[in-house]
Amino acid sequence: MKFDYPALLVDKEKVINNVKRMKQKASNLKKDLRPHFKTHQSVEIGDWIRELGVNKIAVSSPQMAEYFARYGWKDILIAFPVNLREMKLINDLGSRIRLGICISDIKVLDQLMEEAKSEIDVWIETDINYYRSGIDYKNKDQAIEVIKRVNEHRYLNFKGLMIHKGDLYINDVDQQEKKHIEAIKIIKELKSILRQYSEDIKVSYGDTPSCSSFDYFEEVDELRPGNFVFYDLMQHTYEACKLNDIAICLSSPVVAVYEDSRRVISYGGAVHLAKDYLPGDEDCYGKVVKINDSNWDVDIVGNVYKLSQEHGVIRWAEEHDLPSPGDVIGILPVHSCHTASAMGCYYEFNGGRIERFNVSDLGHYYN
Repeated sequence: MKFDYPALLVDKEKVINNVKRMKQKASNLKKDLRPHFKTHQSVEIGDWIRELGVNKIAVSSPQMAEYFARYGWKDILIAFPVNLREMKLINDLGSRIRLGICISDIKVLDQLMEEAKSEIDVWIETDINYYRSGIDYKNKDQAIEVIKRVNEHRYLNFKGLMIHKGDLYINDVDQQEKKHIEAIKIIKELKSILRQYSEDIKVSYGDTPSCSSFDYFEEVDELRPGNFVFYDLMQHTYEACKLNDIAICLSSPVVAVYEDSRRVISYGGAVHLAKDYLPGDEDCYGKVVKINDSNWDVDIVGNVYKLSQEHGVIRWAEEHDLPSPGDVIGILPVHSCHTASAMGCYYEFNGGRIERFNVSDLGHYYN
C-alpha cells in the first residue's frame, strides 16, 4: 500500500525482532528489561512487547503512565524528574499500580513527603557526568539524605538509582565503551556506600547505545533502553543497530524532480521528520530508500540534506535512476522518537492504523 500523503510506516516483524534480541540479552545477563515506552508511546505496540513476556515499563510523564495503566500495565517507572504539580495524579496512580518516581533535586523532598498519600517507589536520578538532570553522583550526602528521609515515610519506598548515560550518544564506539565502563565503576562504588543506609538498592540503567552494544553491567539490575524498539539512523551511526533493524520509515510522495542537479523534492519536511540531523560533508535529515507494497529496501538511494516546513530536499545518488513526480519514496528518520511524535500515529503495510499517546486526550488541569 502506498499513501497519498506523508505517513509513518512501522514494520511489526522488525519491532518484534528488536525486542526479542534485547530481551534475550537481558536474560543472558540476568537483568530485568524495563523498556522505555517514550519512543513508540502506543498501546498496540506495547501489547506486541507484552506478548514477549515484558511486564515492567518506563514512561516520561504521569500522563503517559496513566495512559498505559488504563490498558493493564501494572509496574511503571516515570523516568523523568517528579513534577510536584502532578501529585494528585501520582497519588491516584500509586493507589492502582506499582508506580516509581524519580527525585532529581533534593529540594522536592519536603513537598513530596507532605503530599504523598499512596504507595510509591522512589528512585534517585543519578547524574554520572551527563549534566542534564539528577543528583550528582559525587554528592553522596544528598543521596544519603534522600534515602534516610524516604525510608521514614509511611508511603514512600526507596527503590534505588535511575541512570541515563546520554553522553554515550556519540559515533565513537571506543569512547562509548570507555564512558560506559567508567559509569559501571562509579555505580559499584556508589552502591557500596549507600548500602549502609538501604540494603537492597536497585539500579535501573538506560540508554540504547550501551544496552545494544555492551555486555558489562555489573551491579545493574534492570536495562531501560527505549529507542531500540524502532532504532534510527542516529543509532546506526553509533553502531547500536544495522540499517535493517530500523523499524519505521516515512512514506513520502515525490512532488518535483530536477534532473540537472539530481535534486528531488518530497512531501515530507520538518513537520514530519522533525529537525534532528547528522552532520557531515552534506547534512543528513534522513536517508531515502525505495518503497513497495510490502516493505522498504535497505539500499540507500538518496540523502535528505535540507528541510523546510513541508519540503524535503533530497540529493539523489548518481548510481540510481531518478524517481518521477507522483512516485512514493521512503525516508529513514535520523531520530525515531521525534519523527514518531511529529507524525502522531503509525500505519502497517496493510493500511492498518496504530494510534499513539497524545497528552491532550487526557485533558489539562491548572490551579
